[in-house]
Amino acid sequence: ERAPGGATIVNVLSLGALASVPSFGGYSASKAAAYSVTQALRPELRGKHIDILAVLPGPIDTDMVKALQLPKTSPADVAKGVIAGIARGEEDIFPDPMAQQMGALWNKSPKEFERAFASF
Repeated sequence: ERAPGGATIVNVLSLGALASVPSFGGYSASKAAAYSVTQALRPELRGKHIDILAVLPGPIDTDMVKALQLPKTSPADVAKGVIAGIARGEEDIFPDPMAQQMGALWNKSPKEFERAFASF
């Protein structure tokens, strides 16, 4: 609150915050709850000159998803995408190619997004 010029909080979530992924229901539910908190805090913190951003990446090449046979993005590339999203002034940042594709689908039709995620 006391930072000159304001501050920014970056909440790293997952595309799973927007729809449940089969066999990752608990993970998706926790990410959805964190996204809801992010949305709830935005207007409250805005008055204190604090922005709160949601980062919604696709699979990141970490141990958590190493067994999954799908495209993954390196942590370094996700970080670059986050910085680029901040520079563009985005509140919801889709930092990697899969996230950008799915984010476009989410913006077009949340129901289609949900159905696409159910197929993973």
